[in-house]
Amino acid sequence: MTSDQDDLHSGFMDSLAGVRKLQSDKVDLHAQRPRPRAQLKQSARSSKSDSIPAYSARTNHAIAESYFQPGLSKKIERRIKTGKLDIDDVIDLHGHYQQSARELLIRFLHESLQSGYRFILIIHGKGYRSRDEAKLRPLTHNLLASHADVLAYCPALARHGGEGASYAYLRSMK
Repeated sequence: MTSDQDDLHSGFMDSLAGVRKLQSDKVDLHAQRPRPRAQLKQSARSSKSDSIPAYSARTNHAIAESYFQPGLSKKIERRIKTGKLDIDDVIDLHGHYQQSARELLIRFLHESLQSGYRFILIIHGKGYRSRDEAKLRPLTHNLLASHADVLAYCPALARHGGEGASYAYLRSMK
């Protein structure tokens, strides 16, 4: 090596002073990813809406952007709002008309309850392509508000869709 190369090498080595080797260079790519949805059984696909859980009209609750059932702990409420719970399942309603989105959402809630999922993400969109106003977000919130097994719902964080998605916290069925 020439003296110029020696100077560059020593200068480079001096610039690395205090640098430590990483313990691990692996990143957990599956953190905060929803579990894959279980495939529907053929009988569940062909079942009618009479097997869907009952809905109750919450008379003391006007349909709003978020709802937390009274008695739900403040800790759980905070974890729902901040998206700190692991998302168990996700449904994307983009591109569906209101009736098909409603049927999909009812079936999704039923399957999630049967699977024992507690924290789900519903992607409904912001309604930018709607002519007048958003259609799927109010439909989603109305359905969540009227479902007896939904303990809480609120808008998702930006990393999960922001105003175009909602978190829902379900009653434990197991």
